[in-house]
Amino acid sequence: MKRNFLTIIQLAVMGIAISTMSCRNANTQSGDANAQKNDSFEVAQVNQDPNVPQLELLHPKSIYMLGKNDCEVSSKQFDLSGFALYNGKKICIADKAWTTDIYYFDTTSTGEFLLSLCSKGPAYKTKDCDIEAVDTYKGRLVVSEEINNIIYMQNESGAFEILPADFSKVESDLSKWGASNAGIEGFAVDSENNTIYFAKERDPRRLFSYDIIKNEFHTDFDDVVKGDDGNISDMKFVGGYLYYLDRAECLVVRLDVKTKEKTQYSFRRYSNNGKEHIYTAKFGMAEALLITDDAIFIGMDNNNAPVSKYGEELGLKAGSKLPSIFVFKRPEGF
Repeated sequence: MKRNFLTIIQLAVMGIAISTMSCRNANTQSGDANAQKNDSFEVAQVNQDPNVPQLELLHPKSIYMLGKNDCEVSSKQFDLSGFALYNGKKICIADKAWTTDIYYFDTTSTGEFLLSLCSKGPAYKTKDCDIEAVDTYKGRLVVSEEINNIIYMQNESGAFEILPADFSKVESDLSKWGASNAGIEGFAVDSENNTIYFAKERDPRRLFSYDIIKNEFHTDFDDVVKGDDGNISDMKFVGGYLYYLDRAECLVVRLDVKTKEKTQYSFRRYSNNGKEHIYTAKFGMAEALLITDDAIFIGMDNNNAPVSKYGEELGLKAGSKLPSIFVFKRPEGF
């Protein structure tokens, strides 16, 4: 009996040990599974300086996709390329040859952004037309055409005229500019000081200013972006600061034009998760930037690529080939 009793105790102890080990294994497996589930969120931080603060959505559902519109946009591919404010309203453009027009846009509570015609654009609708950016100068619309390195501005009657800005004064050989899709991708207007800041997108990146009155270029900002790996896709001048959108590095950068000091915020997790972008394209598509009092608008050009699985996780419509707008809180002091 004593021997049987001891055997029972030993078996009980062994059972507890086995049970404990099983629980530990189960917890470990569960932890691994959870780690895999959260992998996409963690990977969103890959290749990102941990010291760079993150932009947060204005509210959980401040992601919008192009809705049905009364204008011709509904039947054609519309790739967002630039944002601006015009008479207190938000406007945008597309970089497709079928339109040079400027459109108002508004976001809706149903997760869409809707367009309406603001103004007819420059009379330039050929296969090599690439309208890339829009802004205003003292109430007049200004747009850039990248392939041919042309800047259009409305005259007092509202007609578009070509500015006499000759970019060969900045760089003698323009063959690697617009014709190579590496030209003026973004610009920003400082109306008070009659200045336009231009950004050559990449290969190499360049940042310089232009005096509208004197028709003079100043290249003293090239050192600000020299050696950076990203590319500039849009810019805005607000409150004495130049803001630019770095598409490759997923950053919104604020530049003090007097001290050249830079402050930046990242939106990487809303562009890619380290494995795939929000659209199935091979590179980031952040093309348009707008800064308002309380928000930062970033427009995503999908280049006719469908929404990816990661894009679906963020709230974009499965398989959709429509462009999108992400609206973030504007950080205090930024």
